[in-house]
Amino acid sequence: MKIFCECGYVIYDNSAAISYKARFTANQDSFDLCDKIEEQIKKLVTNIEYAASNKIDVDVLVEDTMTNVSDTIIDYSRTIYQCSGCGRLFVDDNQFHTHVFIPQDDSVPKNLMRSIKGDKWRFNPD
Repeated sequence: MKIFCECGYVIYDNSAAISYKARFTANQDSFDLCDKIEEQIKKLVTNIEYAASNKIDVDVLVEDTMTNVSDTIIDYSRTIYQCSGCGRLFVDDNQFHTHVFIPQDDSVPKNLMRSIKGDKWRFNPD
């Protein structure tokens, strides 16, 4: 996917590890999201207990649970991009329509979506 910013910069979404993209969850949805993740964890514990007595591969159960948790997080979140050229924000609403927000001035950092670990982030492609 490409987003063409008014400043001429092109925002590419071709990787899961890009520093100008983030996912966010509305505060109103955060407890529901936590409840869904808790359900998945409880289900995993139950399945592990069953697996122990039936010689089922626990690694497969964990992998399936992690996939379900990841899918749940995505279901409860939306995407936001920041233009590295001018700092504009491209924010999806709950209908997945994108809205553009322009920084007040040039002092706004153009890396707001970057990992909180900065240069210590494990993949650090920048």
